[in-house]
Amino acid sequence: ALAFAVVVSLAGLWTWRYITLNRYYDDLDNGSYQLYKTGERVPFEDDGNDLYTDLNGYFIRVDGCETCDYDQYLNDSNFVIAQDENDPDKLVLVYITLINEDCDPNPVSLPNLKLRGVDTPINMDWDILLLANSVLEGNSALALAPGTEQKLVLPYGLWKNSFESSTWRNIDEYTLYLQITSTLTTKEVLLSR
Repeated sequence: ALAFAVVVSLAGLWTWRYITLNRYYDDLDNGSYQLYKTGERVPFEDDGNDLYTDLNGYFIRVDGCETCDYDQYLNDSNFVIAQDENDPDKLVLVYITLINEDCDPNPVSLPNLKLRGVDTPINMDWDILLLANSVLEGNSALALAPGTEQKLVLPYGLWKNSFESSTWRNIDEYTLYLQITSTLTTKEVLLSR
């Protein structure tokens, strides 16, 4: 009975993976996925990272990315945060420039800029987001006047126990993507470090 349950579970997982991979490649063929490089301007156009906001006229440029030790970053930045055992081991800092070329000053929701590895979503560190970007004034979204731009730091937490030991040893070279939009077209930036 246990062997049958294991076989059924494995078959179910294989089927799920087969379907999701086919959907991914279908999206590529249909043009609903676009990949950009670090340094390129990514237009929101009619796509968005928030279903309720018109961001046509906004752009994002990823200026760089680095991985650093969490405690060292707090120390170097003089940030005071109540630390506990759930703090990440490392941070991925993604440096972006948000540009409003000619859009109404609608807010861009920064938490909707998702970071992912090859097969792992990586969560934003809310405390550091607000500390590293005083322009946010305690908000997680930013609206810019037309014709302006703003440099920001997006911090994402990495936990050692979320990765295989071989991946963690080479975490500085781990392939990362920043998802800018998710509807209608998924637009991602391949991060260079």
